Amino acid sequence: MDSGESTHPVQEQVHLSVLHPGHRSVAALFGAELVRPLAACMLPVMLGALSFMLVGRDPLGWLTTGFPIAMALASSWTVFQLRRRVVEVRIREEAVRLRSAWQVASNQRDEWVSLLDVRREPSGLLVTLGHDSRWLIVQDWPDLARVEKSLLLSAEAFRRRVQSSLAS
Repeated sequence: MDSGESTHPVQEQVHLSVLHPGHRSVAALFGAELVRPLAACMLPVMLGALSFMLVGRDPLGWLTTGFPIAMALASSWTVFQLRRRVVEVRIREEAVRLRSAWQVASNQRDEWVSLLDVRREPSGLLVTLGHDSRWLIVQDWPDLARVEKSLLLSAEAFRRRVQSSLAS
């Protein structure tokens, strides 16, 4: 083939985080992940209710206002974290697909994008795809060295393709 394309299928590498939801539904994942943020948001509500009770006032108004606010904050934080937390890295030559816990649980697909940069930091890997950067945290990825090597090879393949297209 003159176009330089390969006739054999491209091998796809898949790396999974220890936080990968597997086959859990979005509802099950959301419920499990909501516990800690809800506890943190409810603490001030419960302390406020205790204060009301200790001074002899009715805490019902405080609770009926505080609980929905705490629930909204905890839910928003949980969705934000599930959408940002990378739990799956798929690599195919110079293209990469990083999937969040939310995308995996809801079976959503991301587009394949070119990997621009991979940087090793003490807390993990900083992966840059276009205008977006994502962290792969060390404790979430037991085989981070292998993931890093695969990502670096993908970034190098992209650089080579860009350089060859600029040269021609």
